[in-house]
Amino acid sequence: MKYNCSKTFFIITALYFICFGSDAQTSQSTILAPLPIAANKIVYYDTVFLDTTYSKTLLFDNAQTWYTHNFESSDNRLTIDNSDAGSISGSGILNFKKHKTDYKDLLFVVDIVTGKGFYVYKFYNLFGYDNGVKFDYSDMYSEERYPGPKPEWPREIRENKLTDMDTSIKDVIGDLKKKMTERETSKKSH
Repeated sequence: MKYNCSKTFFIITALYFICFGSDAQTSQSTILAPLPIAANKIVYYDTVFLDTTYSKTLLFDNAQTWYTHNFESSDNRLTIDNSDAGSISGSGILNFKKHKTDYKDLLFVVDIVTGKGFYVYKFYNLFGYDNGVKFDYSDMYSEERYPGPKPEWPREIRENKLTDMDTSIKDVIGDLKKKMTERETSKKSH
């Protein structure tokens, strides 16, 4: 009996794609790292514990100073600024440059609650603009996680926008964490 190598190769290749074809496709379905989700929305949230020598007042002052320095403007003010409760909340806008002439805005809400030796931060309601049209990053990420037959965003654009947003928010969180560990604050004057 004669053995045909090309037929054997074809059969093995066909069996491979039948058995592993769908896995090969799904493994390439996303290069985006998982984003934090709460109630189907992107939410960056954490409780950060410091030693108890960090008073609630010091941490509140640090949070307030951080927000004022980075986000307060004629359009952005704290909507909650309660020193007794140790909490602030306000909107923020990040302007970042993706390419030489491609400026993007990232809008969000940040909540910070302070206590003796700890603070909690939460970044949520993440929005952006594309050609003057506002979009929700959570909707975009939902499309990434559950692709449909007619996506609103081309895959490469969706992954780039989500990656840029994730990197930008993580940079802001890093800046917040650095500010919160300072021992002396420069109180803003009223």
